[in-house]
Amino acid sequence: MRDGSLSPAEAARRLGVTRSRIYALLQRGELDDVGDGRVRISLASIERRLAAAPPVGQPLSPSSAWAVLALASGDGAFRTHVAGRLSDPDRSRARARLSRHRLLDLLPRLHGRCTVRRFAVGAEALVDLLRDGRLVLAGVTAARALGWSLPAGTWPVDAYVPQAALVPIVEQYDLEPDPAGDLILRSVPEPWPFPPHARVVPELVAALDLADGVAADLTELGRDRLGELTATVEPVWHRRPPRPRSVRPLIPADPPPARRHRSARVNAEVWDDRAERDARGLVAVLFLAASPLRRVEAAEALRISSARLSQACAFLRASPPHGLRLLEDGERLQLVTAPECSQLVERYLNRAPPEPLSQAALEVLAIVAHEQPVSRADISQVRSTDSSGVVDTLLARGLIAVDPRFGGRGRPSFLVTTELFLRHMGLRSLEELPPRPVPTSP
Repeated sequence: MRDGSLSPAEAARRLGVTRSRIYALLQRGELDDVGDGRVRISLASIERRLAAAPPVGQPLSPSSAWAVLALASGDGAFRTHVAGRLSDPDRSRARARLSRHRLLDLLPRLHGRCTVRRFAVGAEALVDLLRDGRLVLAGVTAARALGWSLPAGTWPVDAYVPQAALVPIVEQYDLEPDPAGDLILRSVPEPWPFPPHARVVPELVAALDLADGVAADLTELGRDRLGELTATVEPVWHRRPPRPRSVRPLIPADPPPARRHRSARVNAEVWDDRAERDARGLVAVLFLAASPLRRVEAAEALRISSARLSQACAFLRASPPHGLRLLEDGERLQLVTAPECSQLVERYLNRAPPEPLSQAALEVLAIVAHEQPVSRADISQVRSTDSSGVVDTLLARGLIAVDPRFGGRGRPSFLVTTELFLRHMGLRSLEELPPRPVPTSP
């Protein structure tokens, strides 16, 4: 600082923005240039700017805004999905923003994550719309699904939709723009930030939607939730296992190894070798078990952490053993025959190939796979015909089963897919399911 003025670089550091932002504020007259020939910003205008608004800078692009939200959410699936669609510089910038500022200070920069529109919709169309797989529940609707205590009142249905699907959805359900309508659609440009089959946004996004609202009660609830959820935010995209500590002999026979610099990084080949070694052990354990193992049991048998087990599973997905495949069904792991070897195995066992599924059975399987857990009545309603016989056939073949967490005491039972379904379809997990087909209007 010199004579009560700062250089553009010093002003940028003081306000926590880029240098180009400083020049933009100078052009708009929000900062004072007191330099003679060289740009010098008066300290008084800097202090005035700090008092007027937090030093957050310009609104972020949609992809940058979602990168910040994914990094701050603590939701592993959400963070991994968004990280896979970002470049290394984008991930670094999101981490730097959260390191410099609290998420609450960055709220004004996150408005560009979506475009909010409000529509009037009929009751029947709204019920059908809530079943549309292109929607991800947001705002008050997501808060209600997450079990939050909401203030009394009648609130509109709120959801995120891909920007490319907004016009087809408006035309399909005959939506009319209405500032006081019962439906809020938040259109998001590509890349779509939510994982496949997600129906409700992460808690952090739901709280942000409430904080951005116009109702004072909801805004206060959203900001309180954001403060709780981001109290212990650690802006890290990927977490590596801790570096093993070296053990020195009591009486060293050789000169001690040269100390490595603290900032030196572990060679990636070391981690690859360890992942391959863990993967070989996992194959051996699953082969001896001859039945599905929970991830906790597999980690205990190999005496490794859950992070190392995940690396071993990723290694087997990329490089499966010859003739075998790792089947991952939630928390369970199993070693199964590769689909391309199924005919050889059936010939060896002298078994006839299974009877192909009918078109009705395939339709019911698709409904259960995408909507699970789902009741018989819901299946019949989606197909507009009684599906009890088809459901009984799929239950007998073991492709679907009754979810033990639901039903009983007069309540309807709910159906889910089984491990046999994954093997029948040649899938490793439900995440490999193709997206739901978009219904076309007649």
